Amino acid sequence: MRPEVRSAAPALAGAPFLVVLLSALFLASALTGCSSLPSFKVSGLPPSVRVEDHGDWIALLPSSGTPRQTGLLYYPGGFVAPLAYLEVLAPLAEAGYPVFIVRMPFDLAFFAPDKGFEIIAKEKPVKRWVIAGHSLGGVAAAIAVHDRPGVLSGIAFWASYPPDSADLSGTAIRGLSISGSMDGLSTPAKLAKAAPLLPKDTTTIVIEGGNHAQFGSYGRQRGDGEAAIPATEQQAEVAQAMLAFMATIPE
Repeated sequence: MRPEVRSAAPALAGAPFLVVLLSALFLASALTGCSSLPSFKVSGLPPSVRVEDHGDWIALLPSSGTPRQTGLLYYPGGFVAPLAYLEVLAPLAEAGYPVFIVRMPFDLAFFAPDKGFEIIAKEKPVKRWVIAGHSLGGVAAAIAVHDRPGVLSGIAFWASYPPDSADLSGTAIRGLSISGSMDGLSTPAKLAKAAPLLPKDTTTIVIEGGNHAQFGSYGRQRGDGEAAIPATEQQAEVAQAMLAFMATIPE
């Protein structure tokens, strides 16, 4: 499966928007270590997972049986297309959890941190929701939780952490922080500094040998550390951690 091709030069609606966009791109570049990311290929998904393209989001659903009533909203990293996370998220759909990967404006989640709530409003069979995000996507996910308290039951950070403006330490939401020991962008020092902003009920998992880019399938990333384990192994550990976390959400 190949990703859609998008223009790298979106139409601009005036000087004020240009200033905001350039500022956002600068911040995203600092957080992701690059101004653009390479294309990628998805080798295939198990037949037990069905993929639906809904335009503003991609759904991964179990091919048979009744889906669980706990769903996952997923926010991609900055400049990373949603398809880069199909393989790592597929095991959750195999286990019965509906997964919704959100397409963001310009592939930057902080332009629309509340966009996942559009899915919540439409997917009525899902009764409980967890939100997760990689890198910049995790920052936007934290903003969404902070701005809409009580709506989401859990938040999972993949190589990410809340910004100062979205302190979640006083919330009752369950948290998960997954990081890689070789991450050159969301470094252990940065994660430790931001740890007081995490929900009190947060499980922390460090993948030994994992780096930043191998949370998805999109190639190498400037500024990242060199992974000491294969991407398939890192993603299997991520999926295992997510399955364990989803199981803690009361049905």
